[in-house]
Amino acid sequence: ATGLVYWGVYMGQGENPEFLAGLKKTLHEVTALGAFLVGDTVENGAKCGNAAIRVMRKRSADAGCLWIVLNESPEEQTFTLESDFPAKLVETSGAALPAPQGNKLALTLPAYGVRVFRDGTYPAPAPLYVPRERRPQNVYRGKDGFKRAAWVWYPGESRTPGSRAYFEQEFTLDRAPKTAELSIACDDMFRCQVNGKVVMEQMSWAHAFTLDVAKFLKPGKNIIRIHAADAGGAPCGLLYGLVLDDGREILSGKETRTSRDGKEKWVPAEVLGKYGIKPWTEQVSAAPYSPPEEPLPLE
Repeated sequence: ATGLVYWGVYMGQGENPEFLAGLKKTLHEVTALGAFLVGDTVENGAKCGNAAIRVMRKRSADAGCLWIVLNESPEEQTFTLESDFPAKLVETSGAALPAPQGNKLALTLPAYGVRVFRDGTYPAPAPLYVPRERRPQNVYRGKDGFKRAAWVWYPGESRTPGSRAYFEQEFTLDRAPKTAELSIACDDMFRCQVNGKVVMEQMSWAHAFTLDVAKFLKPGKNIIRIHAADAGGAPCGLLYGLVLDDGREILSGKETRTSRDGKEKWVPAEVLGKYGIKPWTEQVSAAPYSPPEEPLPLE
């Protein structure tokens, strides 16, 4: 490793406090070990005759070595490690650690247990430098029509993992618009057609992907059709807004129809609530559309 990258999800206040407490503890531990984790791995730096035990020895430039010991077995294991141990070892979690006997260290680990300890003859290494967060100066600002729209989904399935459905809305234009900004956010993925032409497909509930679709519109009847799917973890939701050059808006909501297969049995979509409802709250922001790096599993 040459660096550490942290990735996370937004969780509202009071949601799953046990998970948040565990996540916080893990992040603090990883941060404290950063100098070792980005350092060299000492090849054959430690060994153990127990096949259920994995051990890795890492070297920091200015803090000695770190040993990570893992029990991959569903049963408790007692074993002996062999390594070039220093005179003093320190458990990073603060738990008591047996003193090594020369180049041997006797340990017991519970099922799937782990021990992490370092060379105690060195002071603890300083955490890695964390650069200040810098936000882009030129933030993309769309017309935000989606903020006046409502989250919708197939009736009764917004909490069904893996749910898929088609959504459409028809509207009539007196003339072809010069600009028509379409923004779509979906939990989790979507493919959008305007008058039968695929114009957008992406995957992110936190971004309303925005594109000018004026060239796909025409005088008379027009139709927006969206194939949306959950990636396996509810809730499910779709949000879209089309803002025309004359200020008219076509928004997801009570005018949206939905079908399981996109061919028959079209019914009114269930309106889950206006932009800003939980769990998405007001986190969805406009982003210029760019195609996905890989095809989406929407067939």
